[in-house]
Amino acid sequence: METQHIFNEYNQYKIEYTKKYGENTIILMQVGTFYEIYAVINDNIQIGEVNIYHICQNILDIVVTRRNKKIKEVSMNNYLQAGVGVDYVKKYVNKLLNNNYTIVIVDQVTQKPNVERKVTRILSPGTYIENYNSDDSNYLMSIYIEDFGTIQSSKIRAGISIIDLCTGKCYLHNIHHNIDSKYWIDEISRYINFYNPKEYLFQTKDYVLTYDTIINHWDINHNSIQINHYTDKCYVKINYQNEILKKIYSIPSQLTPIEHLNLESKNELRNSFIYLLEYVNEHTIDVLNNINYPEEMHDINYLSLTSNSIRQLNIINNYSYYKGSNESLLSICNHCRTPMGRRLLKYRLMYPSIDGNLLNNRYDIIDIYRQNDFYKLIQNDLDKVIDLEKMVRRIGLSIITPNELFNSYLSYEFINKIIQNINGNDRLIQFNSYYKGDLDMYNNFFTRLTNTFNFDNFSIYGLQRSYFKKGNFLELDKVDNYYSVQHNLLLKISEILINIIEKHISKESKHIKKKQGDLIKVDYNEKYNWYLYITKKRSQLLKDIFIKNIEKGKSIIPIEYGGVSIKVDIRDITFKTKDNSNVFIYSPVIKELSSKLIATHKELCNLNKVYWTKSMDEIYNMYSKCLNKMNDYISEVDVSSNNAFLSIHNNYNRPIVDKLV
Repeated sequence: METQHIFNEYNQYKIEYTKKYGENTIILMQVGTFYEIYAVINDNIQIGEVNIYHICQNILDIVVTRRNKKIKEVSMNNYLQAGVGVDYVKKYVNKLLNNNYTIVIVDQVTQKPNVERKVTRILSPGTYIENYNSDDSNYLMSIYIEDFGTIQSSKIRAGISIIDLCTGKCYLHNIHHNIDSKYWIDEISRYINFYNPKEYLFQTKDYVLTYDTIINHWDINHNSIQINHYTDKCYVKINYQNEILKKIYSIPSQLTPIEHLNLESKNELRNSFIYLLEYVNEHTIDVLNNINYPEEMHDINYLSLTSNSIRQLNIINNYSYYKGSNESLLSICNHCRTPMGRRLLKYRLMYPSIDGNLLNNRYDIIDIYRQNDFYKLIQNDLDKVIDLEKMVRRIGLSIITPNELFNSYLSYEFINKIIQNINGNDRLIQFNSYYKGDLDMYNNFFTRLTNTFNFDNFSIYGLQRSYFKKGNFLELDKVDNYYSVQHNLLLKISEILINIIEKHISKESKHIKKKQGDLIKVDYNEKYNWYLYITKKRSQLLKDIFIKNIEKGKSIIPIEYGGVSIKVDIRDITFKTKDNSNVFIYSPVIKELSSKLIATHKELCNLNKVYWTKSMDEIYNMYSKCLNKMNDYISEVDVSSNNAFLSIHNNYNRPIVDKLV
């Protein structure tokens, strides 16, 4: 039977991907316009999504029902099911990710009668690039552990790779063997505390690692953990690793990718990074496009905070300790206005500088921000700045939407004010001079945005118009102009019919204040396309007027807009019930205009997509480095104004840094 076939298909996916990613794996399979979840749970069998009640009732807040509600028994032919609409799935995906589920999306790739389905996306807490929570960062951590010791004694080395796919930043940490047998455990703990990853990938060689061991060593508070996910030895082969890196990075030298990244002698680090890239790549195609080169972190310029000191000093919030408004040093000190600033502040608390010159320079800047409450002026504009680091990343992935670009543009307008205010402060001239080249390039970028895009057409409401200002793309201009003429001709028909009614309206009705558009409305939906409608009472008045005009030989209404002329014959106008209160106004001319608008709109959307992609690629290739530097600029400004506020609000005094350490 067809119903049993659908369940078997679902169950096969469930078995395959649960084996691959663990028990916290859920299948969302598209059936028509819904993503559905299936299970058979009775006294004899439990298959499919056996946690369907917990997931649907406690996480998704949706109803579980039977295939046939009239039959009480649950069986292979009458299985349990729940579903969410395809158009609303993002809301439910976010809920599942916040509960640490890996979500396998199975889409219909062909239509009836021969429906085929396949896995199109795999979403997990560490690989999802949309915002599904309020956190500033979304890290995936890969930890490679190898024991080089003997039976008598272990010699553990480890490599740690971290990526935030929302920003494209990658970090590498190498852990060497130490005489202290617990050193590598403490070091991994330190990095776990700092990054607080949403998902972990552990790979080991000659070392036994279990889930219980991980909990005991590092007190990880969730189950988004993969242990030895990869068993094929090809992943540690040099040739294979070079091929992977070559696909992701454009290497501007004759060196191999491994040599270019300076990983040729760092086996543990290289292996952890390769496993990380493989894991991301198997989840979502192209999400590794334009990621940053990995940045190997070295502690020689910073005060090294061990895992225990981080916890004992409550540097950052820790679930094992006190929770409250002052749960950590970070929570007390963090009054940054932007996500970029908050990320930088956390970094500086976890990696305190020991460079005396650098520290004195930072304190000098804080003093400037304190004077005359300059920090308030800056923070007022920082409040309006969104996470531009993630927006640049979305441009690089070609997934930024027009509304996201518009929000970014508004943020850049406030950044312009920040730059202007800093330029107006004589004591901060040196700070801006450090970024002078980037500021000049940024001005070119902002001018490019202003001259290229018609942000008035970026509304999420209504039908799509050209995203671009006239003169940028002539082909698109021509189509958009044609669309505008056809649309305005339709509006003109409405206006003329309204004028006809108003001329014949009774004196009593004239005293009723109405906007013109209230008499006859122009609207669009997918069912009826473009149409005019009017109240039943007004339609009867319009019919009476038409009869009189036809008797007088006045049946043709000439209409002109944009150099295009049409004629509406009122003898062809008919009325058809729309709902209890309104009727449609039909005519061959209205139908023709509607058809032209639909066809032109389709062409307009296609051209918008082509030129949007072209423009985003050009902007990213030309300005991404500059925009990333500007993100650093705003982060610095945010942290400096934050520290000025703290020093005044908490009565902190500037310490004396006598000399270089």
